[in-house]
Amino acid sequence: LEAQKPLRVGEWELLSGGEDVLFFAVGRMVQPALNACIELMHHGVRAGVVDARFVKPIDEETLRQALDALAMELACERISEEEIGKLRQACDNFAEITKTQDAVQIAQADVELHDIIVQGSRNEKLAQMVSNLSQQMYRYRLEYIKDVSQHGRLIEEHEEIYRCISSRDKNAGAKAIKMHIYNQEQSILNQIQQNKGTSRV
Repeated sequence: LEAQKPLRVGEWELLSGGEDVLFFAVGRMVQPALNACIELMHHGVRAGVVDARFVKPIDEETLRQALDALAMELACERISEEEIGKLRQACDNFAEITKTQDAVQIAQADVELHDIIVQGSRNEKLAQMVSNLSQQMYRYRLEYIKDVSQHGRLIEEHEEIYRCISSRDKNAGAKAIKMHIYNQEQSILNQIQQNKGTSRV
């Protein structure tokens, strides 16, 4: 049997991605939501489901993962060649700014890179949702960027994201952005554990 992922309080689960509609379901409503996705697919509507098993606290990381994956898939289809050029410049700019080890400047460069992807999705409602979460996202982003050892990985992940968008490979792109966010989450959790261990000494 496949080992089950440990369940953490407050953690949601992205069960399936969708480019048109995203359902957030709790408890008994998860299966009906999945069934609705199948029905909508027959009508040309691409829907996804997030198992929001804990209504509180809100799982900001999973919410961000779902929104960024959606933005990535849409951008692969809709982004202009000019915006792809801007994304290339943003990747190069980010790599250059990491040399300064200035966390605030690096975080801003990361924001600008991700903003190009969201804008390239051509979805105003999605862009608004991402904007509403921007402060929470920035908090996580800044904590992650403070870890200088992660800068090389970030640059590599940005390159993979660029490759997926420039080749318009939305499936690989969605996987790349999800892994990008997952790695940030794991790094922050590790930092928290290390800080707890240090405080006990």
